[in-house]
Amino acid sequence: MKYLKTYLKIIMAIIIGTIVIVTLSYLNIISENTFKVLKKGIILLILLIEGINLGKKIKKNGYIEGIKLGGIVSLTFLVIGLLINKGITIEKIIFYITMIVITTIGSIIGVNKKIKAK
Repeated sequence: MKYLKTYLKIIMAIIIGTIVIVTLSYLNIISENTFKVLKKGIILLILLIEGINLGKKIKKNGYIEGIKLGGIVSLTFLVIGLLINKGITIEKIIFYITMIVITTIGSIIGVNKKIKAK
């Protein structure tokens, strides 16, 4: 259940963040290159923040929980990409691995923050 709530928060935050940057791009406030960077940056930032929040909720082994959550989100992105028929590229594989690593780092930070706060 803790994964479902966190997963839904991640998906909602990504949708809202994407709507904001698509709107900025549509209004020509940001360039195409900035749009590409922000699109991936927002996803990674959201995963880092949610990884930290997840790490604060658990007692130990933050890396395992981070790998689980990052894997679930990466798998979702992979399945959606395959359903849209965009295929798999090296760039996407690297991005999916980066998503897992960032979420893992976030959960490790969350566990360590919780320990220091005690």
